[in-house]
Amino acid sequence: MRLSEEEYQALLKRGHVREVGGDRIRSRTDESTMKRDGSVHPRPALLPPGAAMGAQLPLRLSNAKSSHQHWSKRRQRVQFERQYVYDRLTMLWEDGPLLGLPLTIVLTRIAPRALDDDNLRFACSAVRDAVSDWLAGTYLKGDDRQIGLDWTYEQRCLCPHFYAVEIRVERPKKTNKVTK
Repeated sequence: MRLSEEEYQALLKRGHVREVGGDRIRSRTDESTMKRDGSVHPRPALLPPGAAMGAQLPLRLSNAKSSHQHWSKRRQRVQFERQYVYDRLTMLWEDGPLLGLPLTIVLTRIAPRALDDDNLRFACSAVRDAVSDWLAGTYLKGDDRQIGLDWTYEQRCLCPHFYAVEIRVERPKKTNKVTK
């Protein structure tokens, strides 16, 4: 979406846009964010230690490792999963991730049958990439190897014909542990 010059100047006055190397980059100030209608409201605080937030999305995560699909079909499916999860997370939390590090992200696959550990990780890889994109704030810019992100995988077996993925982001309680 391209901004008109008037919109850009208005955002620049409010502090919602900054210029970097001649490029216009939308960003949010620490004290406020902008709603869709242009009004400004106070930005909520970071997710407190020990708190969690989550979402359950209707998505069927298949065992892509042992499915014999053509590479282009597999790429289309992974691209769809990644875009779908990113869009849903962005819709659920419009203000973006205000979480802080460290974080524990729990990805739970809900399906009639269970997968073994390595296939579960492989099936959740597109969801993991989408969550890291959402945490970065831009699609295809996330880094799931970031220090401070701890990824956990779970699965639950429920009734037949019910598939979903549950994403839970937790901020661990502060501890006095020193990590090297």
